[in-house]
Amino acid sequence: MAAVKVDLTIEQGSDWPGLAFPIFDSEGSPYDLSGCSARGQIRRVANSDPALFTWSTSPATGEGLITLAGNILTIRVLGSESTSWDWNTGRYDIQLTNPAAPVGQRVFRIADGAVYLDLEVTR
Repeated sequence: MAAVKVDLTIEQGSDWPGLAFPIFDSEGSPYDLSGCSARGQIRRVANSDPALFTWSTSPATGEGLITLAGNILTIRVLGSESTSWDWNTGRYDIQLTNPAAPVGQRVFRIADGAVYLDLEVTR
């Protein structure tokens, strides 16, 4: 599966309903996400530290939620998560892990692209 190239614009301080990514296998059939997990990060540039934001199917405090349902992976950001962000642009990617897949096919990138923060005026 090739990653989808999608740029994101997130309105700082507002609940961003996010994006839903339908996942299909190499034959075009819906991919069963049962037993899978996913994670993703925003960074200023690829490989820079620290991560500006993290998504997960099991998020810690301050992290964004990734939900998996059927063959749909969804990311979102709450206003309470973005209100303190102090950056304008970054890069992100989302990775899916399927521990039941054959070796060499367990981790793959779902999406990546630029992230633009539409800065909040009213606080």
